[in-house]
Amino acid sequence: MKRLLIRITFSTILVATTGLIYAQEIGWRGPGRTGIYNEIGLLKTWPSSGPALIWEAEGIGMGYSSATVTPDAIYITGIRGDKDVLTAFTQDGKKKWDVEYGTMSKVQSSPESRCTPTFAGGKIFVVSGSGELSAVSPAGKILWTVDYYKNYGAVVPRFGISESPLVVDNKVIITPGGNKAAMVAFNADNGNVVWETPSLNEGGQYVNPLLVEDKGQKVIVTLNPTYIFGVNAASGKLLWKFNMRTVNADPGRGTNFIHTPIYRDGYIFMANGYGQTAAKIKISFVG
Repeated sequence: MKRLLIRITFSTILVATTGLIYAQEIGWRGPGRTGIYNEIGLLKTWPSSGPALIWEAEGIGMGYSSATVTPDAIYITGIRGDKDVLTAFTQDGKKKWDVEYGTMSKVQSSPESRCTPTFAGGKIFVVSGSGELSAVSPAGKILWTVDYYKNYGAVVPRFGISESPLVVDNKVIITPGGNKAAMVAFNADNGNVVWETPSLNEGGQYVNPLLVEDKGQKVIVTLNPTYIFGVNAASGKLLWKFNMRTVNADPGRGTNFIHTPIYRDGYIFMANGYGQTAAKIKISFVG
């Protein structure tokens, strides 16, 4: 059973930065999906017995997601029966609500919840194990749902769907793959389609897309089984693609991409397991 442990020093820092946090997306790997947290006031050393346990919660279902922490709530996903469930707690560990947001994965390998909730614009966005994208209010009400895997005829990857939605300028970005669309943007307010990136005739992978920006130009970067590719965040236009198979002629044990790309100074770095070669490429923001 998944447990949730929160340190009180962490919650104090979050409350002090409320205005900043509500102005940005909160979710997978923190600000900018970089995995870098510039918090202050952290312990230099831990007590020999470890940090004090402030509270814990059980009964939220099995899953592999991270918790998403906002100034007034903590959100986490799990499964109950055959449903994916989003649960909200207060900062002091009291359960606020839970809500079913879709059907769990049907794959045999670790079908439990994968999605780390994304908080943006006063809503929580989640993807179920069957490919349903939902917007949830802070009160636990489903605002809208789109079954994008069904709508785009996407094929569930061997190890299931593992996607945490990216929110850019009031658009929710997901990557179904398949022969209809490589990437799709939905209106965050109502779930209507804003744009579609034409298919690259590739399936999906296990990567959460990354937003990068330079001089006002915004590009969404992600991977499918063959390409690293960049999409204009405003229009959905495919700007470029790089064939990872050209640096991995021998597929070895496989090419299951799971890492969110790393961006710095105009370059994207992407790696893979199974003894595959990593790649660092200079990207274009205009195509």
